[in-house]
Amino acid sequence: EQMLALIFLILSCLIFFSLYEQTYGSWLAFTDRLLTRDVLGWNMTPAQSTSIGAFFIVGLSPVFAWLWPFLDKRGLNPSKPMKSVIGLAFGGLAFVPLWLAAKSISTASPVASIWWLMLAYFVIELGEMSLSPIGLAAVSQLSVKRVTALMMGTWFLATAYSEVIAAAFGKLTSLDQVEATDVVVAAAKYGNLFQWMVWLGLGSAVLYLVLVKPLSTWMHGEK
Repeated sequence: EQMLALIFLILSCLIFFSLYEQTYGSWLAFTDRLLTRDVLGWNMTPAQSTSIGAFFIVGLSPVFAWLWPFLDKRGLNPSKPMKSVIGLAFGGLAFVPLWLAAKSISTASPVASIWWLMLAYFVIELGEMSLSPIGLAAVSQLSVKRVTALMMGTWFLATAYSEVIAAAFGKLTSLDQVEATDVVVAAAKYGNLFQWMVWLGLGSAVLYLVLVKPLSTWMHGEK
């Protein structure tokens, strides 16, 4: 039963990183085509925008390092399944700012503010800090000892395969030459993808919320 719980936790990582890897695909292309570049006087290039996530990770790491022990002392620290729920929810919610940004674009206003992207990165990093660290810990805690290395490889394979899934989603925003010159059409395509990603993240979070109790039971007391 512990191995079954581990498989579900690995699958939650696969779903989350399928969302997260959009930061290097559709988010990057959206930034290049349809967002402003000015950040407090700094003209940020689309390539440089991918470093925003690292900035938030550095800033949020000490917060989460304090938060989980603080909650644990009070008996409020979420279980690993519940942290998966939180991570997936944040993963879906991270696309809301970009969805709104896409909807705000028109012929009269052909670009949206890059601060929408900043907000999106902040939210998705909240999800990563909630879900990602528990993955490797779950492998060592829940897998049968003789296959721990195999399950560790499975976890990394899931995170790697998420890039394949993310690329498949990203193809939904492909534009022909005519569409690429029409900002309204381009924004609508990106907005449609971002909307689907919202529902994927939140829908997965609801599914895992239903599974929290059985997964916690299968973990036999492991936190």
